[in-house]
Amino acid sequence: MKFYFDFEANQFTERIISVGCVSETGERYYSLVSHNTDKKEKITKFITELTGITQEDYDNAPKADYVFLSLSEWIMFSRKTALSMLSSLGSI
Repeated sequence: MKFYFDFEANQFTERIISVGCVSETGERYYSLVSHNTDKKEKITKFITELTGITQEDYDNAPKADYVFLSLSEWIMFSRKTALSMLSSLGSI
């Protein structure tokens, strides 16, 4: 199964601030991403206009470690679901 990813990064720090993924079967995953840093990440007006992601969205986003664990679990579940569907079609 193929997966297609889209990442949005902040303008100056180039840290990922959102991740999206679509499977070839059309299932979708999306999450904003915040980071554990000493100084608060600032979302610029340009990024808000480009992506629609606001400072408030970013401030309330889940932390990166949670998001990427969640994404990997979603991918594994999607693959298992697809394989299960394929095997059931083979028994028809």
